[in-house]
Amino acid sequence: MTDDELLALQASEYDALANKLYDVLAKKLYDARRESSVTRAIELLLGRLVCAGKSLRVLRKHLPHDFFFDGAMILRGMYDTMLQALYIMSDPAQQESRATQYLDYYWIEKHKMIAVIDSSTTNVGQRLSRSTKRASAEPAIDKEFQRVRSTFENEKGKLRNQWYEGRLNDLAETVGFLSEYNILQKQLSGAVHSSPYALQAPLLYKGFPLMMFAWKFIFRVLGKFAVYKGITLEKHESDLIALSAKNIFDDYSKQL
Repeated sequence: MTDDELLALQASEYDALANKLYDVLAKKLYDARRESSVTRAIELLLGRLVCAGKSLRVLRKHLPHDFFFDGAMILRGMYDTMLQALYIMSDPAQQESRATQYLDYYWIEKHKMIAVIDSSTTNVGQRLSRSTKRASAEPAIDKEFQRVRSTFENEKGKLRNQWYEGRLNDLAETVGFLSEYNILQKQLSGAVHSSPYALQAPLLYKGFPLMMFAWKFIFRVLGKFAVYKGITLEKHESDLIALSAKNIFDDYSKQL
């Protein structure tokens, strides 16, 4: 059996185990659900992670061609999502405020999109801009925008480009994954942007199943969410979460 075949077998076994364990943990989280800004924000982000992971499974199982670049683009979105979720939960004293900022930024994006539509010269943009429905919808939108805008303005009154302060690497540093981010982000972003290096040089982990990375990112969030909800985990559950929390480039061959 070649190394690639062995890795594929291990990935399938890990995938089956992780999928089964996810179902168990998801039920525990649902049973312990309590309404809060953190719950709403993390459920949105975790839902995105899980759906993206399912898409990777479909690619891995059914595509006849090499799916690594397509998988890398999906994994790039998962990594971004994971960092946001971990950042929200990283400091118990700031969990609610960060989750609220994440949810409130919806109105900033909504406001910005209206401005984009109004400035568009396309047929669709002009039709939406002249819509008669705006008169009834926009007052409520503007009210919410005015309510939250000060949270996201800098000292010059300019709105920031994301709900959190700083950049994504700042989030990675805050949650303890900066060294991982520095390698992985370069690789995944190269695939997203079809850089000449990415398309001509093999991915650093091309022989390593992307599905394993995806599950690790999901379980990192699940583990923190379980702590937030005060859920007691079984040993095999906490062991897998602890394994997932390790930097994927710290001799990942021993994590298989």
